[in-house]
Amino acid sequence: MHRGWASYGVSLIADNPFWTGEPVRRTWSQSDASDFYADRMPLNISSASTLSSAAMTNEGDLEAWPVWTIKGPLTSVTVGVDGRTVQWNVPLTATDILVIDTDPTVQSAWLNGVDVTAQLGSADFAPIPAGHERPLSLTMAGTGSVEAAITPRHFRAW
Repeated sequence: MHRGWASYGVSLIADNPFWTGEPVRRTWSQSDASDFYADRMPLNISSASTLSSAAMTNEGDLEAWPVWTIKGPLTSVTVGVDGRTVQWNVPLTATDILVIDTDPTVQSAWLNGVDVTAQLGSADFAPIPAGHERPLSLTMAGTGSVEAAITPRHFRAW
């Protein structure tokens, strides 16, 4: 060291070095069939976006970890990707909102803003692989809804 100058080694690390796309959100609920035409013909109309047919595609370059938003009323719910699920067995009222974040850096559950991670049943968090559509494992006892949101991550901005 001469005249107050010194040489130091510096290592820089980016906690999240990827570009992110716009969040993708999909919502599913129990299929409530409408019998509007029941007196005229045997026809039931129901939503095509049902729990049993739920699937989601990740258009990013890396896996995407879903954030599940569950709204009551319901008595239990199971959410997951391709058979790997997270269970919640505590009843929710019509005004309750449960948010389960499966990101490995977060992995938590919040009910109306209160941390309830310890109250989760079995928890096998799973991502949606890059560039693939994966079936979602959704079951619900009640008439609430389930929303899955992912944020695609990319290696570059274009």
